[in-house]
Amino acid sequence: GGGHTIRPRACIYYHKCLQDKLWFMDALTSEDCTTIQTKIDNTQVLLVSCYMDWAKRDCPPQSFKNVVEYAKKNGMALVVGTDANAHSTYWNKTTLDRVGTDRGQSLLAYIANENLMIENNGDVRHSIMDVGRKLLILR
Repeated sequence: GGGHTIRPRACIYYHKCLQDKLWFMDALTSEDCTTIQTKIDNTQVLLVSCYMDWAKRDCPPQSFKNVVEYAKKNGMALVVGTDANAHSTYWNKTTLDRVGTDRGQSLLAYIANENLMIENNGDVRHSIMDVGRKLLILR
């Protein structure tokens, strides 16, 4: 009684036929960042689902930075789907507010510094509840 229950805000669903081809990365997974490893065309790949909490100051969060660092250190490809809660015209997010814009500038600077690429169609809403756009980052 009285304990705080952790509610994950990021997950990756996959078909059971892929179960033997995916490895859950415990050390790179938190309530807001889920990471699995797989191999595609002889390339080791990290697949990541990351929720970036708008109420937290750091954007991107340390959990995301840890995944990027791990991928770089181990020469792995990286595919990330995220609800970044960060606004930038760079990824066609035109509804700007101060917090979202500040977060967007911070995230964009990180993406540029780490030589990540953005693949995003700002004209398509990806959220089931239609509350925002997702950002897909490919390395």
